[in-house]
Amino acid sequence: MDLSISSTPLKRPGWKEAAIALVSYFVLLAIMSAFMLRIPDEQAALRGNFGMAGNGIVGVIAFATAVSIRIRDLRVFGFRKIPWTWVPAGAALGLAAYGTSHLIEGAYSLLVTEVNTQADFQAGAKEGIVPLFILLFTGALLTPLGEELVFRGVIANALNRHSAGIGVVGSALIFAAVPARASSFSTHS
Repeated sequence: MDLSISSTPLKRPGWKEAAIALVSYFVLLAIMSAFMLRIPDEQAALRGNFGMAGNGIVGVIAFATAVSIRIRDLRVFGFRKIPWTWVPAGAALGLAAYGTSHLIEGAYSLLVTEVNTQADFQAGAKEGIVPLFILLFTGALLTPLGEELVFRGVIANALNRHSAGIGVVGSALIFAAVPARASSFSTHS
């Protein structure tokens, strides 16, 4: 996989890559969700960790499938070499976004009452240090990585062929239409 800079125009991902990524993502998500539905409520922590890890793995596999069909240069999927000075800036922005999400979530929970779709993840966090570490790793790194690879790496770059605005808005709409990933398939009553 080449990440070097060249002046040669790169072939962008197209509908083939977008379609294979989305089909792979949804099929694998459905399979994972079917397994999650078989995990009993007494093992909610396991179900939460399995779901969180599964979401990330599904995204990584769907991305790899899209990359493997035609274009193998990762630059066309948005991968770029960056100076290391950007890493702390990215981490700081990530922490700021994380803190802001807690404020928004707090306000939301005061205004809206609904079924707790996070119960399995909360059970995993309370189960002990190892399940908590697994949940943190998969929830903070693996799941966002998988989602970014599919929805920004493949979908947004395929839609960017039309314009940057279509790429941003289109990939965001498709991402929003995904039914809250596996957690929506696996909620128990």
